Amino acid sequence: MSERHKNQSGTYFDNDRGSYNNAHPDAYYEDKVKLLVTLTESIISN
Repeated sequence: MSERHKNQSGTYFDNDRGSYNNAHPDAYYEDKVKLLVTLTESIISN
C-alpha cells in the first residue's frame, strides 16, 4: 500500500476523479442501503 492511501481507511476513492470524495448521496441513507442489500440478497438467492 502506498503512503498516499495508508491513512484512508473508511473513505471512498472515486476512480473517475482519481481522488477521495464523498460517495453517491444515497450511500448515506440507511433505509436506501438496507433496501439495496435486501434486493441484492433476494437476487443472489434465486
